[in-house]
Amino acid sequence: MTSFSEGNKLSLYDSVDEEVMRSYREFSLANLIFYAMKESACSEQSQRMTAMDGATKNAGTCCQCVTVIAAVC
Repeated sequence: MTSFSEGNKLSLYDSVDEEVMRSYREFSLANLIFYAMKESACSEQSQRMTAMDGATKNAGTCCQCVTVIAAVC
C-alpha cells in the first residue's frame, strides 16, 4: 500500500492521506469477502444442478429398464 500512496502521478488527481488508504483497505476486504461468498453460492448451485442432471439421467435409465422388464413379463 505504501507504493500506491507514494505514486507521483496519483497526487495530480487526488490527495491520498491515511484515512483514504484505510477506507480503501476496508473496501478491498469487504469486496474480497463478498466475492468469496458469491463464488461459494455459485459453486454450490452448480454442484446441485450437476447432481440433479445425474439423478434425472439415472431415473430415465431405471424407467427404461422397468419398461423392458415389464414388456418381457
